[in-house]
Amino acid sequence: STITLPQSIDVAMTGRTDGAPIRAALLLASDPVWEVGVVQQLERNDVRIRLASGDVVFNAPVGPANAPCADSIPLADALAIAAQRANGDAIAVVADDDVACAFEIQVLSGTTLWEVKVAKDGRVLEHELSDEYGGGED
Repeated sequence: STITLPQSIDVAMTGRTDGAPIRAALLLASDPVWEVGVVQQLERNDVRIRLASGDVVFNAPVGPANAPCADSIPLADALAIAAQRANGDAIAVVADDDVACAFEIQVLSGTTLWEVKVAKDGRVLEHELSDEYGGGED
């Protein structure tokens, strides 16, 4: 059995009393991992979690980061909203490059990859076929 993206975020946040997850993605390799970026005291930590077992295989600071957006819904809530909207499983999330404090979430539904943009208050701003892995732009 494998762990989901929301479960990987829970693993990355284990033992952290401060900080916030800001991005996550599935890294496919011979040993697939979830890579979760966590901002803690204005430093970004990358945490890699083995997909098959949920074990942390890497956890280290990787550089400075901006503070997470104030008053944003938790990342776990944004993932749930996107997964429900696209009727699938969230497989990646990054900060949106067009709308401040919005989440851009990739959701796999069957064999279709959707992009769902969720605002900091939980509103769905966009729901469209993803161009993330095809090299195109909106």
